[in-house]
Order: sequence, then structure tokens, then C-alpha cells
Amino acid sequence: MKRSLISLLCLLVFTAGAMAAPKATIAEVLEGKVYPLTYTLRELPTKMKAVEIKQGEGTGILESLISGFAGAFGTAIGTEEDEPMMRLTMLSTAWTAGDEVEINGVTYVVTYRLAIGKQTGGMVDANKPDFSTASWRMYLINSQTISSISPNPAMTLEALLQKIQGGALHEPTAVASATMQLSNYKQLGIAIILLSSDSEDIIPYFQTQASFRGSIFPYVKNSELFKSLNPNGGRPIFNMNLAGVSMTDIDDPTSIPAIYESRAWPDGSRIVAFVDGSTRKVAADQWAEVEIALKKKFRRSGKLLRPDYNADQDPLK
Repeated sequence: MKRSLISLLCLLVFTAGAMAAPKATIAEVLEGKVYPLTYTLRELPTKMKAVEIKQGEGTGILESLISGFAGAFGTAIGTEEDEPMMRLTMLSTAWTAGDEVEINGVTYVVTYRLAIGKQTGGMVDANKPDFSTASWRMYLINSQTISSISPNPAMTLEALLQKIQGGALHEPTAVASATMQLSNYKQLGIAIILLSSDSEDIIPYFQTQASFRGSIFPYVKNSELFKSLNPNGGRPIFNMNLAGVSMTDIDDPTSIPAIYESRAWPDGSRIVAFVDGSTRKVAADQWAEVEIALKKKFRRSGKLLRPDYNADQDPLK
């Protein structure tokens, strides 16, 4: 029933969508044999439309990772005052033509999102994103997890290209930097989940921050994620009370911080990645609650690692 509903939503939102999802293996998808893996903004097909895709509570960790950093930042592209919000919109918007692909009996909606980080050719550096040449990377969303698909008619390829040609979207703002930092911390948080899943659902018993960074680096393979975009500087700090703890022993993963910023932003806020993979910017007046959560102790079941374990892979060394 839900599969039929999603297909109906796709037909209503898109003027031309795929009527039958092609079948493919994961390898074929990763090799770009079914759909392109990336586009630049100028390469995005004109049939692509900007949408907000919301997923239900049943979304798994991997589906959350695939769907990327999403939010409800729909806004019109208008005056200069709209620029910070427009940057947020570009970072959160999914572009899709309604195409689908079937992998191992599961149907996925093919979407593209703006890729963040040095690995994308368009990001000249973390503080000066060049949206005109940045990559829009494929993200597959399990159709069974989708609760709604909403178009954003104000966000069009033509309008974005006009903005870029006019010189907009190149200069960073505090809002855009914070949004990129949120995305970076989300990827680091997901890396902890993946690392623990490879360790029988136990977060390795790190003794140092360098050991932590070196251990999750292979899961992100991007040193830029560890560098701060905060004007006050700083670096990601792992909650050492989670070292050696089984994920199943953490009773409230939505409120227990896994990673947080060592320094506050000029407005007093800090970005925090929580155990469940969610990430948010915590306001100054809410930071006391986070500090209380950081002091919570858990039963350790992992084996204590050497202080220098994987420290040679620390991207900040």
C-alpha cells in the first residue's frame, strides 16, 4: 500500500518520472551504470525538481546516512537578505526527477544533494564554497521510509544559475558555515555508529582524542570534516564516557552527546552530534543540559585500547 502511495506522490510531483524501476546490483549503481553518480549544477537535467523528502520513524541508520543532511528550509530566491537562507536551502534540498531503482528487491528513489567537503571538486576550501562547480551527489532513499514528498517551486535550476552568474552564493556567511559544520559533525557521528557496528555494537575503548579521530577517519576519509568552520576555532571532542560502552547500554541515544565542539560560536552556541546520529546546534542557554548529559556514566564492556591506538592516522596531527 505504501509503495503505491509513494509512486502516486512521485507522479503528482514530477511531470516525467520513471514508470518502472530498473533492477540493478549495488556494484552497478556504485559504478554509475544506472544513473550518474554526480552532477555539477549546470549538468543537472532540466527535468530535475527541488523537493523536501521527509522520512518516517522507521528510517534506519544507513538510510539516514544516505538521505544526507536534510531539513525544511524552503524559501524563495529573492533579495540579498534571502542569501543566508538560500544557502541553507541549497545544502538541504534534494533534486530528483522521480526516478527509481530496485536493488535486492528494495525500491529506492534516486535523488541528488549538494556534497560537502574537500573531496568535491567545487569546494575550493571549507570556508569558500563555490556552488557553481560543486558536486551534487547521488543519494538513494528507501521508498518504504518516505512519509512525504513536497516540491519547492521557488527553487529552480534557472534561478540558481542566474544567481551564480550574478556572483552570488560564493561568499561564506556565519549561517552557511554553521550549516556546513552541522553536516560535517553528522558525518562524524554516523562514523561512530558504523565503527561500533564493526565492533559488535561496542564503541571502542579509546583513551585519547587522537586515538578516537584516527579510528573513525577511515570511515569518512576526509580530514576537512575535523577542521573547524567556527570563527572562534576549536575541534570536535569525543565524549570519553562513551568509550568502551555498548550501544545497547545507552538508554537515551537521542540526548547523549557523542561529539561536541570544543569552543562556542560567537553567539554562544555549539554543534553537537548525538549517539543516535542526529546533529543540532545547541543554543547557549541550553548548553547546561548538554553538560549534564556529558557527565553521565555507562557500564564499559569493551577492551581498553593503547593511548596511541590508531593515533598515527589522526587527521589533525
